[in-house]
Amino acid sequence: MVTAVELGPDTCVLVRGALRGGDVQVSAIETLDPAAYPGHDVFTTELKAARRARRLPRRARVVLWGAPPGAGPRDPAVQSQLAPLIAAGFRVERVVSPCDALAALARLRTPRPDAAIAWLAVDRAGVALVVARPGALLYSHAFTWDSSIGARGSQARLLQRYSLVSFLAPELRRAAAKTRERGARLDAIITCGNLPDLRSLTMPLI
Repeated sequence: MVTAVELGPDTCVLVRGALRGGDVQVSAIETLDPAAYPGHDVFTTELKAARRARRLPRRARVVLWGAPPGAGPRDPAVQSQLAPLIAAGFRVERVVSPCDALAALARLRTPRPDAAIAWLAVDRAGVALVVARPGALLYSHAFTWDSSIGARGSQARLLQRYSLVSFLAPELRRAAAKTRERGARLDAIITCGNLPDLRSLTMPLI
């Protein structure tokens, strides 16, 4: 049993999970917004309360937005971001970037044998994109973006949609070109993230 964590500037998802016969079983979920708390101590208190209320294991593995490639839990580059988790009683065993997490997911879940699939994670403050086919990672890139652009006004949904597309379309074209250079063709895109109505927001990419 382990607590899986996704942690970023404005997102913190805590999941109690276990691996059973090759399948991941989820038994508890808690979501927090680090940006909603006035300080480090308040966020730590909320994390500790969530750990106790949800009976989350102290063992934790973290998908950390902004983590440099190859960073570990003791890396100085990630210590400040992990500090609230550690102060709340979690023992961070492993840290991976969102791109590394998507690549691991691609290795476990292959919708089409021998197909090159783009795995796209869109959060409110960042985007991670990898392209993989069985046995090979063809492309990997993460970048920040501001999801609040176009989020207000009578045409907010439309403006936010095209803002997102203006960020994602060039990245997807670049990923497709790199994939062709590796002798493959991009066949499908799988998306995930914490934006409301993510499916409709990404529809113009089709």
